Amino acid sequence: MSVPGRWSLVARDAYSGTLLWTKPYTTWHSQTHGFRSGPVHLPRLLVADKTQDGNARVFAKPGFDQPIEILDAATGKVIHSLKSTDQAEEIIHEDGVLLTVLGDPTSVSRSLAAKRRGKEAQDEEPESVAAFDTAMGRLLGKKPLGKTGFIASLTLSADKNDRVFVQNEKELYCLDLKTGETKWTAEQPGKAAKGATGSVLVATEGEVLLGDGKSFTVFDIETGEKLWSVGRGAGFRSPTDVLVQGGLVWLGPEFAQGLDLRTGEMKETMIKTTDVRTVGHHHRCYRQKATERYLLEGYRGIEFYDVEKGEHSRHNWVRGTCQY
Repeated sequence: MSVPGRWSLVARDAYSGTLLWTKPYTTWHSQTHGFRSGPVHLPRLLVADKTQDGNARVFAKPGFDQPIEILDAATGKVIHSLKSTDQAEEIIHEDGVLLTVLGDPTSVSRSLAAKRRGKEAQDEEPESVAAFDTAMGRLLGKKPLGKTGFIASLTLSADKNDRVFVQNEKELYCLDLKTGETKWTAEQPGKAAKGATGSVLVATEGEVLLGDGKSFTVFDIETGEKLWSVGRGAGFRSPTDVLVQGGLVWLGPEFAQGLDLRTGEMKETMIKTTDVRTVGHHHRCYRQKATERYLLEGYRGIEFYDVEKGEHSRHNWVRGTCQY
């Protein structure tokens, strides 16, 4: 456990699995952190997408202390190295703009470790949202949020209409993707928190859905008006499960009801999940997923809840690992 890991970014052909290229990382987060105390944002430091000109690109940090690089997906060639992004915590890409949270990638682990020892967490570096032009590799703008500079992990999101959404300690922000100007802000019912049971934000065509581990609230995407709210806890060592499908939102951990996005009114009900699960284990430590037909739960293995035909099933022998 004490031997330093050797990390690399590996690209393979999606059809054949043929190795295309490998890029060794300089450093990465240590595996010696406390149990369930690792940084939840690590999976958000690797993005693969097509840019406006149709080129396949990879956006990644080749080391925990390295700046973000824009790579050619087929060759691994570095197209741009983005200045002053060595402290990037998260990356997303939308319409030729790379968005990142800049702060301190190690702060989540320090805060959780202090809390576990019954101590106050040290002051963290103020965080901000930065935007870069992916074609030119240049900074478009940088925006801090609020007085504390706190940004809730995993809430940075964007939609196809040039809107960016992010949560700070007390408010939900909607920003303009191109200019960084604030379109609206909305107060949230609870206080945002970092860590495994922190916030989750989902944007639909007409609504913004926010779960903070204690409550779940839906806002109008155009105005920020609060539409409805309900109490809802976090998953097992993971954020609240929020799955949108067919105009309804299903909330974990039981997914018992399909709720109308605009009103919160119950529209459909689900079979008791305990009738599908194999007993004998707690839920896995990550959020659930969904397709157009199924809600996929990670309890014993993978449980498949069929929202179209009700033909539910389970597979006890395939699942993701509990800890990233």
